[in-house]
Amino acid sequence: MKKLRYGIISASSIVPRFVSALNETKHSLVHAIGSSTLKRSEKLAKKLDIPNAYGSYEEVYTDPEVDVVYIANINDQHFEQIMKALSHKKHVLCEKPMVLTREHAQQAFAFAKEQGVFLMEAQKAAFLPTTNFVKEAIESKKYGELKQIQISASYANRFPDDHWMYQKHQGGALFGSGSYIIETLLVLLDNPSYEYQAMTHLGQSGEIDDVSIQFNFNKDLLVSTHLSTRVHTENVANFYFEQASISINDFWKSRKLRVDYHDNEDHDVMKFPNIPEMVYEINHVYDCIHEGLTESPIMSPEITMNTASLVEEIYKTTV
Repeated sequence: MKKLRYGIISASSIVPRFVSALNETKHSLVHAIGSSTLKRSEKLAKKLDIPNAYGSYEEVYTDPEVDVVYIANINDQHFEQIMKALSHKKHVLCEKPMVLTREHAQQAFAFAKEQGVFLMEAQKAAFLPTTNFVKEAIESKKYGELKQIQISASYANRFPDDHWMYQKHQGGALFGSGSYIIETLLVLLDNPSYEYQAMTHLGQSGEIDDVSIQFNFNKDLLVSTHLSTRVHTENVANFYFEQASISINDFWKSRKLRVDYHDNEDHDVMKFPNIPEMVYEINHVYDCIHEGLTESPIMSPEITMNTASLVEEIYKTTV
């Protein structure tokens, strides 16, 4: 199979990291970038050695050499660009959150299937070796039964006050990073049933800048989560098993984890390849397209839709 050629939508700050990951693969490459202005596209294309720069998104969709479109513009524009890319029968990988409502997620996945092309929400945490290690430990019961999880994530003071990330309908802690925690949990636990309680704090623009969500998965596993753009937290995921605990710092991008054993003071540190963390999801996209799939069996439509439902519900009951 020939190399997959990516067309990138937006010149946003995440694009250099994605291109760096693409360049690490042997099966995919970046072919073009489109932005709202040709000047922005050309500037980033020169910096990242992208061969084609366009002054519109539409030119990316109509480029016959583009196989896959990577959408990385602002959150409330994702759905429109997904549907346009799909209408040109391009495969689509869209940054999280893929959409802001369950209804839009349902429409997008249904249209992708109708068009016979692949669609997935970009969720790098779901494909990391650290995540796979924890999932295998859960399934094999290597350390006994999983009894409790605690996860926190934060990014305070990262953006200027007028940035769209502080807009209440698409930014803040919940829309900005909720999918990292929620989708990682759903992938690890095979999209389980759950009950939850959420507590929130609103920022100056009315956005949810601090949220604590307590889950009871399958009426058996208690999970405590905390997301914040208001304050820096430890940014760690802790998984407590009967015989050991697993800790992962910066779990959404980590290349190592620590296992501490309960019956003694011993511990193990597991280290994984020092490559861009997005490589693993790009590898998965290639495998799915190569197999002729229209959806991922790991970052499934159900996980994206269930996450969108939960975030939408918390938002509507808070703001």
